[in-house]
Amino acid sequence: MDKEKQIMKNSDKGSLDLRSFFIGFLLLAIFALALSRLPISCLATQPHDLKIEDISDESMARIRVEIWHDEANITDCPCTSHYIDAVEVDVNGQIEQFTLKTKEQTTNPFSVELELGEIKETLNVRARAHCNHQYWSDWYGPIQIAKQSMLSDPVVLTIPAFVALVSLIFIMKRFKKEETSSD
Repeated sequence: MDKEKQIMKNSDKGSLDLRSFFIGFLLLAIFALALSRLPISCLATQPHDLKIEDISDESMARIRVEIWHDEANITDCPCTSHYIDAVEVDVNGQIEQFTLKTKEQTTNPFSVELELGEIKETLNVRARAHCNHQYWSDWYGPIQIAKQSMLSDPVVLTIPAFVALVSLIFIMKRFKKEETSSD
């Protein structure tokens, strides 16, 4: 009888161990599955390229900054906490920071248009972008923005040329009239 009790105790102990193993394995599998659905980390890279374009009109300096910010890491990362939050612009040594309002940067590159103010002299412009995870990019540029004069506009230059041509034709007709009348 003692042997039967001992065998029963051992078999109960073995089944308890086996049951504990299965329960532990099941809990571990559920935990691993739950963790696999959460983003563990986001790879965030510095903005790695900027292109600055002069889009100024006659009196106001404006630029368009195209920013490349490693698209693969943005689209692979389901978190929305990784974005460009500011652009700094250096105009003739004066640095101005522009805070970006949108966090939804779904294209790569994406563009930002910035107004720099009235053009009073030739401007040397550089720019850099700030990623909220990887900080500032390198400075890009400079580009020069010069005050546009009316004389550099081709439409404005055609008006005096047209007036000169009409005047020349009028003078030639008058000269021919006087020549024929003097004969």
